[in-house]
Amino acid sequence: MVYFNGKIISGEGVAVSIEDRGFRYGDGLFETMRVYRGKVFRLARHVERLVESASVLGIELRPILDDGLILSSESEASLRSAVSGEIAEAVERVVAVNEIGEGVVRIILTRGASDGFDFPDAPKPNLIVTARPFVPVSEERVRTGARAIISKIRRNTFSPISRVKSLSFLESVLVRREARKAGVDEGLLMDTEGHLVEASVGNLFFVREGALYTPPMSGPILPGITREVVMALASKRSIPCFKQAFFPEEAADMEEAFTTSTLMELMPLIQINGRPVGAGIPGEVTRTLIAAYRELVMADCGVSIPNPKSPIRNRKR
Repeated sequence: MVYFNGKIISGEGVAVSIEDRGFRYGDGLFETMRVYRGKVFRLARHVERLVESASVLGIELRPILDDGLILSSESEASLRSAVSGEIAEAVERVVAVNEIGEGVVRIILTRGASDGFDFPDAPKPNLIVTARPFVPVSEERVRTGARAIISKIRRNTFSPISRVKSLSFLESVLVRREARKAGVDEGLLMDTEGHLVEASVGNLFFVREGALYTPPMSGPILPGITREVVMALASKRSIPCFKQAFFPEEAADMEEAFTTSTLMELMPLIQINGRPVGAGIPGEVTRTLIAAYRELVMADCGVSIPNPKSPIRNRKR
């Protein structure tokens, strides 16, 4: 069962026009969230980022709401708050109706259909929420760590698309494909100036002399939710955290490295371009932050959402 424009329906019942701009141009956004014990971790922040990204791309949010729920004269802040509440409720309904204990939720927001390249005059965006069970990465892999290469593909420093989770995710797909063809787990991207900025599907951290370093948001970097959490956890544990740009040759001197993402959480990097990172094993700071992250998840999601078998109401559109 999925959420589609205000209703909970069978996935087979979702009918998106072939003229939909998400299908034609990748003109839309997505968010991916983890479900632990029936509760979505950092749901509000993921929804907030989606709404902020919609503003960046100029996707009209008002049609998402039920007619008459909010007047056109209301403020932008009121509109964002109402839309965020609608989307968050949709996510929780989908998790409940599918009885997801450990899983993953995906939100897809498209601009809607149009018969040309220009934005539609009367946009009708499509909002879809899906949920499915998810098997997390094995403990053995986390203990062992991942190997990475630096991709030949670069993030565009000047593109707004680099800072949102666009449906046009082909760049990251190609980076991951390049890594797999090279026989490693992950691909790292540089920006236009040659700084390391991200992994194919996650943010990037380094450790040197007990301090944490991560590329600054002034670069072409997604404002990762897990990245935010890790920096907050580091601060609480008096681990210094610096936002600093690095060239690959500077990163080669780091003692530890790891990536962060919603699905992978924290993944240690033990090798970059065939060269060991530090001792070539997950380091102490990385292990400390992995443990801290898991403690936070358990604290936030240790109790399931109320009665996942409760009736789900459909909204009229």
